[in-house]
Amino acid sequence: MAFIAAVSTTITMNLPNSISLLTLGIFMRLLPIMVPSWVPVDPSIGTSACALWLILTGYVIGGTGAVWLLREGARKTVFALGRANARLHVLAEARAERLARRSAPSGTRARA
Repeated sequence: MAFIAAVSTTITMNLPNSISLLTLGIFMRLLPIMVPSWVPVDPSIGTSACALWLILTGYVIGGTGAVWLLREGARKTVFALGRANARLHVLAEARAERLARRSAPSGTRARA
């Protein structure tokens, strides 16, 4: 029962979390390049397992943040375009109604 309570109170991803993950991923990816003395190279394989691990996890963590940011940006863009399309549809209907009233003969105009 405690597990279900713990799962139901999990924190969802939000903008600060995704930016933090993206920043951490970029930092982890660049760490072997910026400070190579922290990840010593094994001469037998020509690279460092620590550097490879930092690079891999940097891509995974940074990718998680980047994908959430892209998905959220796409969702907000689609929502904004939908609202703009609805507004344009209302304006087009109002314009068509005005044009219909103007083109009607003067004796058949409906009084408002």
